[in-house]
Amino acid sequence: IGRAFREAEENRLHLHDLYGYFLNKFSGLDPEDSKWKGSVWNKLSTSECFVKRIEKVGGKPGGTWSVRHDYLESFRNGIFHSSTRKKKP
Repeated sequence: IGRAFREAEENRLHLHDLYGYFLNKFSGLDPEDSKWKGSVWNKLSTSECFVKRIEKVGGKPGGTWSVRHDYLESFRNGIFHSSTRKKKP
């Protein structure tokens, strides 16, 4: 996920584009398999590294995901691991 954001313009990706990145990089993934997609979504939604912004990109509703400002430098340096979790309300 970190590498996808590193290669993204403006450090943001629509979830659909993130899935596309994985399909292009990893030939063994089944585009119809919801398990790996759920795993990506889970990491985005539970890690403090990522934030969702509600906005349309390329006419696609639902918003974009990006790396939080506090983690940008680590991601730029190739350090993608984060053990922190978002706190439940």
